[in-house]
Amino acid sequence: MAGDDADGDGSDPWSDTGWLDWLAGHPLAWQSFAVLDDLMLALDDALFADEELEEKMDAMAEALLERALALLRLNLSANEANGCKLEWGWLQNRPALRLLARSIDLAQDTEEELALLEWLVLTLNPNDNQGLRERLVHVYAGNGRAADALSVCEHYPEDMLGAMLYGRVLALFLLGQRDDAVAALAQAKERAPRIAKMLTAKKPRMPELQDGLMRVGGEDEAWYYRQDWRGVWEKSGALDWLRQVSGAKR
Repeated sequence: MAGDDADGDGSDPWSDTGWLDWLAGHPLAWQSFAVLDDLMLALDDALFADEELEEKMDAMAEALLERALALLRLNLSANEANGCKLEWGWLQNRPALRLLARSIDLAQDTEEELALLEWLVLTLNPNDNQGLRERLVHVYAGNGRAADALSVCEHYPEDMLGAMLYGRVLALFLLGQRDDAVAALAQAKERAPRIAKMLTAKKPRMPELQDGLMRVGGEDEAWYYRQDWRGVWEKSGALDWLRQVSGAKR
């Protein structure tokens, strides 16, 4: 296995599967976040033409994440560390935090998603090195908790990420603070003007994207924001307001 802070070294874990025999002979390895993290990376690299086998691999990934989440809760409870931080700055914490982020992805659009987001961003790693604060803001907004969304934004006052700037605009609008929302929108447009244009565009063209990369202030950032959060703006009525104050056509 690759180790405590492995992000993959470019090798194919399926070209030599001797590590499966090693796992079979070392059952305690299943209690290691580093091992579980590496296993998830290995599953990411697995490509199968057989649809049934692909479904089995997805089920295996889900089972691994369920185990990782249970293991994290058990470790924190056993060490009387519930409510304590588990910060990204310590390398040995990163596998558990990565697995928790994956669990959040798995829980998307469920009640558990918000609870896990709050746990990760508000309690375990408030510095949010993984960049999940924008997701928490918009999930709050989509669940009618605009005040909580704004509180998260205010916890990162120097945040220049476009998603956070526009998340603050959205939260202020939902709270009925229209003057403040207009002022926040002006600031957001100054730093990330492409997001407003992308949100209000009827049929925007997808820009050239690079896997795993995003340019702050770029067309790709605006595209990703639209893909992720336009639904929240639309359902809340904020998108119509944005078109109105921006002078955009419907």
